[in-house]
Amino acid sequence: MLKLELLYYPTNDPRPLRVANISDERLVALASRTAIREAESTAHELSAVDRGLADMQLAEVGRLRRVLGLFLPELKSPASTTAA
Repeated sequence: MLKLELLYYPTNDPRPLRVANISDERLVALASRTAIREAESTAHELSAVDRGLADMQLAEVGRLRRVLGLFLPELKSPASTTAA
């Protein structure tokens, strides 16, 4: 089971404070798709600056998709992250 945690990072304390745990499957799936889309967007932005960094970020996108796909099989397909 995947859960989301809401964390608060106080300004003067390096330790986060857990505010809430969320186990709603729809929200977990939405957050997972969003994480993949943001990683893909970063790779796209990097491609205009440094192809090597962009390739590293794309590898990270693949790893993220594989790991999250273990828990949410619908995320294994790249098309699944384009739909909200």
